[in-house]
Amino acid sequence: MSVYSTSQCSTPKSVAFVVEYGAILYPPTTILLFAPFLVLPAFLWWAIPISITTAVVVRHRPSLWGWAIIAVLVADRNFWVGIVSANPGWWTLAALSLGTLYGWPAALVLLKPSLFPFAFWGIRRRYWWLALFAGLLFSLPFAPLFPDWIASMVNARGPNSGPLYSFAPGIETLFIPVVAWRFRSRVPQNRGEHGFRSLRDVISSTSRWRPRVGVDWEPPAPQ
Repeated sequence: MSVYSTSQCSTPKSVAFVVEYGAILYPPTTILLFAPFLVLPAFLWWAIPISITTAVVVRHRPSLWGWAIIAVLVADRNFWVGIVSANPGWWTLAALSLGTLYGWPAALVLLKPSLFPFAFWGIRRRYWWLALFAGLLFSLPFAPLFPDWIASMVNARGPNSGPLYSFAPGIETLFIPVVAWRFRSRVPQNRGEHGFRSLRDVISSTSRWRPRVGVDWEPPAPQ
């Protein structure tokens, strides 16, 4: 039994027709993403990726210009259409957001192959390749479904079809974490990789500090 309808695999169909009649254009591996929400509360479908993206944006501490651009992206109509339609692209957004911090999560963008250019964010890191390899392993049980998915993609017709069909109005939402990263606050050189001094450094510097009379501390004046 295939999750792809016989009609979309056998005859050309417009993308609008496919979506209208409940067919899917996502690769079989996305079943791993959809399946848990058969039992999980529906609101988590939005809450988890939006919370991740928000946390990453705040972590980057973008400048005022960055916040201004992000506000424009959030105010865009397509941003809210994506929320109402429960588009799985929100999980792609969360993966890319984490990718701007750690690199390797960007490989998960490949769950939606039509957005593959965004997956290259952390390609120069070793863990990105490990994540890609893990994704291929998880895809093996779904190998029999891939011919149907490829056929449905080949048969898709319309202006928003083809390997990059997701590059359509609404894709600008993916630039939210990119803008936050580009306009992020610069971390002072005397701080750690993530902008925080380690506890050991704080304790060490505190133990070495001694007040200098006349500079750091003045004795109380006699009453």
